[in-house]
Amino acid sequence: MKKGKYFTMKNLGDKKASIDIFGEIVSEDYRWYEEDTSAVSFRDALNELGDVSELEIHINSPGGDVFSGVAIANMIKQHPAKTSVYIDGLAASIATTIASSADHVYMASNSMYMIHNAMTGFYGNHNDMRKVADTLEHLNNSMVKQSYIDKNPAIDVEALSAMMDNETWLSASEAFALGLIDEVLQPVQVAASITKEQMERFNNVPKALSAVDDEPIQQPVASIDKEYLDNALAMIREEMKALKQVEEKPKAKNNFFLNLN
Repeated sequence: MKKGKYFTMKNLGDKKASIDIFGEIVSEDYRWYEEDTSAVSFRDALNELGDVSELEIHINSPGGDVFSGVAIANMIKQHPAKTSVYIDGLAASIATTIASSADHVYMASNSMYMIHNAMTGFYGNHNDMRKVADTLEHLNNSMVKQSYIDKNPAIDVEALSAMMDNETWLSASEAFALGLIDEVLQPVQVAASITKEQMERFNNVPKALSAVDDEPIQQPVASIDKEYLDNALAMIREEMKALKQVEEKPKAKNNFFLNLN
């Protein structure tokens, strides 16, 4: 198994293998973190797996770089193995294009699927802005939107365009109804992979995801035996008493105990 709990690959035997994409999709130059997936790292993982006849790709990703995502999607399409994508938590933005490239797409019933138009951050004058807008529109139609149409040629393109314009978050059943996935599975225990920084890029993040970092985690309350606690406190008092009786000046690390009343 390749190291890392986010982007991992493993050979399952009998010419079957699995790859996990549980982080952002980035270009190789910006692959600074272990959890990120680039087209290069995905290619290397495929090469390392060697000759396999079945390939599972598990996705829990907020998306990322368009060109890297499209390259990964094309590698999946071109791979000779039977390919299956499992959306375990979140497939957002370009991660949905990756998902659409597989022969069969499964989605856990408690997962999310988000589609929107390609976007970028840019600085320049009005002429530069128009050029960038035209480029984004071309990328959006030729790469991103086309991946959904390829997945379901019968999809209502006008309705699809409207959903992308409005940044639409789909449940598993909604994605299935649109023909973007092939099968809905039982819930899996995987948290959607999205940080506050990533959420700020989007406009319509569901409350179920946007509240994740704001809600306190309820820790289980451990029961403490009173007799055990009393004995522990008695031992601490004895140690403090012994320290006070030492004529030598206490070391700095004991000052905390000496100042207790």
